[in-house]
Parts: sequence; structure tokens; C-alpha cells
Amino acid sequence: MRVQIQVRIVSDDETVLSEDVIACFDKGDDQLEEIGLSLDQAKTMLAGAQTSLVAAQAASFLTRHRCCERCGRHLQSKGRCRLLFRTAFGTIPLVSPRLHRCACQPAGSKNFSPLTALFTEHTAPELLYLETRWASLVSYGLTVGLLKDVLPVDASSLSDLTPWGGPDRIKARFDRFSRIFPR
Repeated sequence: MRVQIQVRIVSDDETVLSEDVIACFDKGDDQLEEIGLSLDQAKTMLAGAQTSLVAAQAASFLTRHRCCERCGRHLQSKGRCRLLFRTAFGTIPLVSPRLHRCACQPAGSKNFSPLTALFTEHTAPELLYLETRWASLVSYGLTVGLLKDVLPVDASSLSDLTPWGGPDRIKARFDRFSRIFPR
């Protein structure tokens, strides 16, 4: 049988924002190993769902922030920049417009990227929490291996949690995420 997994993202007013096929694969039913999803298929689905969701959320945010907050005038585009957002389910590339500031805005930089207001960090809190939590329990090498085995992350994109990152920095991150994600 052929399995096709789709993600459909719908706005509050029932408008379809995106409809993406996130995974396609063939499955048999003759052997135990073919029943259900394999780990690789599950990771592909998670990565695809995360990519679709983050892209739709970023697009929605950009739509709401395309005009001046003070006067409502449409902001002119200066170009684009690329952002990478690291999540527990993969690294998501995003394109963020660079917009000229409106003349009614106070003096400052002449242009800005609206997505930088949303993506104040380039790593999702859940990934930081997992990295920090697991690195506090086992060695960094084992943590990277475990994350790579069970989640669709690229081991080379994991945060610097080695001793050179500084134990104080790791403790501060762990304390911060312990408040956000209590056990």
C-alpha cells in the first residue's frame, strides 16, 4: 500500500493557509517489520509537519507585521535575509523580508526584519531543554547520539554544550528551562 501523509493548516476563519504532503512511502503487510511506522518514517513525518507549521506561522506573523504599527502604511521591501530556526524536529530555513522603517517611526536603523521580533533565538526552547537536560545526565557525545537517533535533528546543528560552552551557561539554561518545562 502507498501511504501519503498530509498537513492542512487552517486559519481561525477556516481559510486554508497551506496544504502540504509531508511524507510518502510504501508499506507492506507481509512481515512484522513492515507493520506501523519505522523510526525513519516517523522522523520524516515530524520534520515535514514542523517545517509546514513553522513556515505557516512565520507567514502569518509577516502578514500581520507588513504595515507600520503607528500609521498603518504599507512598508517597502529592501530585500530578504535567511534565518535558520533549529527545532527538536529539524532545522527550518526561513526567508525574512528586510523592510524600510516608516518615516513616522523614531530615528534608529533605516530597515529591519520583522521575523527577528518573533525569532529572538534561533533555537526552539524544546530543543534547548532537551539538549541541556540530557547533557546534564550523560556525556555530550551520548546526548548528541541519542538526539540523532530519536529525533530528526542534524547532529552538526546541535548547540555547543561541551565543557567549552561553560558550566555556568549550561546551568543557567537548565534553570531557565526547568521553570518553563517543569517535571
